[in-house]
Amino acid sequence: MNLTNHFLVAMPGIKDYYFKNSVVYICEHSANGAIGLIINAPINITIAGILEQTNTQAHFNMNNLNKPVLNGGPISENRGFIIHQPKDDYESSIQMTDKISVTTSKDILSVLGTEAEPNNYVIALGYSGWRSGQLENELVKNSWLTIEADPDVIFNTPIRERWRKAIQILGIDAKQLSTQTGRA
Repeated sequence: MNLTNHFLVAMPGIKDYYFKNSVVYICEHSANGAIGLIINAPINITIAGILEQTNTQAHFNMNNLNKPVLNGGPISENRGFIIHQPKDDYESSIQMTDKISVTTSKDILSVLGTEAEPNNYVIALGYSGWRSGQLENELVKNSWLTIEADPDVIFNTPIRERWRKAIQILGIDAKQLSTQTGRA
């Protein structure tokens, strides 16, 4: 099972601060482990704030730049990741699908707020990681639901509604989910 380009949707029983009610976009999943970005945990900094911290020049379109940056996870919390609609080739872009790319290079920052910016994007600081077999073990324990990633959830759904939207796509009533994990 390869969960690259899938969402992990936290079950209600997860108590961990980082993952409670989280939706994680899986960027890479292999026998060596998995890497993902939490897409519904805003932090107290805007994209404009990131541009200021990185000494990227001010831009003309501040609308998108006032959006919050996301807490991608507990690992390397100063490292930035941009999930965006594919546009141009940036130094470290990986095109996941025809609608989703992930970029880790700073060159994309210089186009944010300009006509050259991707149509849709979110920025996350930090990432979530699982060593070999760890994610699979968490799936067996029913810590997560999985669903193929939907760009609409990433780019068009308000941050605080992404968990509920992902659950709805699965056809599940969130009120019916048990807070208990385990196997019957």
